Amino acid sequence: MNYPGNCATPRAMARWMAYVAEGEFGLPGILPVMTSCVELTDAWTSEGCLGDVPGYLFALDHDSLGLFQQRPSTGWGTPAQLIDAEYALRAFCKEATRIEDDSPADTPEQLGAWCQAVQRSAYPDRYAEIGYPMAKELLAGSATEYPQRTIGLDSSGWALDLETNAYLKSDRTDARLYTNANGWLWGDPPKPPAKRWEWPVANAAPKPNSGWYVERHPTRYTWRADIEAWARWLADNFDCWVNTYYDHPEGYWRTETSLDVWGPGGRGDPIDSATGDEIFSLLFYYEGEPNIEWIIWEEVIYGAWNGWAGEGFGDGSVFMAHRDHLHVTYH
Repeated sequence: MNYPGNCATPRAMARWMAYVAEGEFGLPGILPVMTSCVELTDAWTSEGCLGDVPGYLFALDHDSLGLFQQRPSTGWGTPAQLIDAEYALRAFCKEATRIEDDSPADTPEQLGAWCQAVQRSAYPDRYAEIGYPMAKELLAGSATEYPQRTIGLDSSGWALDLETNAYLKSDRTDARLYTNANGWLWGDPPKPPAKRWEWPVANAAPKPNSGWYVERHPTRYTWRADIEAWARWLADNFDCWVNTYYDHPEGYWRTETSLDVWGPGGRGDPIDSATGDEIFSLLFYYEGEPNIEWIIWEEVIYGAWNGWAGEGFGDGSVFMAHRDHLHVTYH
C-alpha cells in the first residue's frame, strides 16, 4: 500500500500506518496509529492537509515535529526527515521493534506501555486512554471499506470489474500494473522530478570601493552541502528566503558557511517577526550537524564564548541589529 498523501483522510492514513507496521515490521497495526493520535491529535480529528496542522511543520513543543512529534535534538532525524510521514512512521516502527520483548501486548494498557517505551511521554496513560479508542475507531471496518474485486480483461485487453462490468481507471497515466501470485496489483512507483528547483543566478563581481554594502558583497547561493540542505529546507517550508553573499560576514570570508534568512521577497525584504522567531528557535535548539558557531537575531548574538546566553549586537540600525533578518554562521 502506497502512502496516501499529506491530504489523505484520517481513515486512509490509519490504514496505511497499520499496513506498514504489520507488513514491514510485524508490529500490531494499531500501535503507530494510537501513538500518533495522542502526539498530534489535530491531524486525526479533522479533515485537511498535514502541513496545516499546528505542530507538524513547525515545532510548538521544544523541537518536536511530524506525526509522532519526534525531536531532531534527541536523534530521531533531521527536521526535513521528521516532516516526511513515510520516514517518521518507519523510524517509529524501527524503534518499537528494537525494544520489543516477549511480553504480551494485547490489551490497551499493554499496547500503551509499548508506545510509552518508544515515545517517553510525560503523559504515558494517554496512549491507552485516548489513543487506543481513537485508533480502534479509525481502523474499524478498514478491511471492508475497499472490497476485493475480481478483475478481468475484455477482448481488447481493457481491465474491468467482473462483478459490475465497470471498466477500471488508474489515477496514473501510462501505468504498468502487474499482479503477483496472490493477485495483488503492483506498478512501478512514480519517478521523482528529474531536476530540483535551482537558486537564482548570482555571480555579480564585488565592487570593493562601493559605498553600497550589497555591491561590496553581492549575493551568492554557494554553501557547503550540509548547510545548503538547511537553506533549501527553510525556503521550502517557511515564508522566507535564504542567501549568503561574497565575503560573508564582511571581513570573515565565511561565504559557504554563513546564511541569512529574509522575507519571501529575498535579500532586503524584512522577515515577519513571528516567522523569524520560529526559525531562530528551530536552528538554535537543533543539536545535530552542522553545528552553529554564532547566530544573530533581534539585536542579540549567541555563541559558545558566552555560554549561548546572548549579548547585545549592532549599531542600532535595523540591518546591523538584525531585526529584519537572521544571520547564522556554522563551524
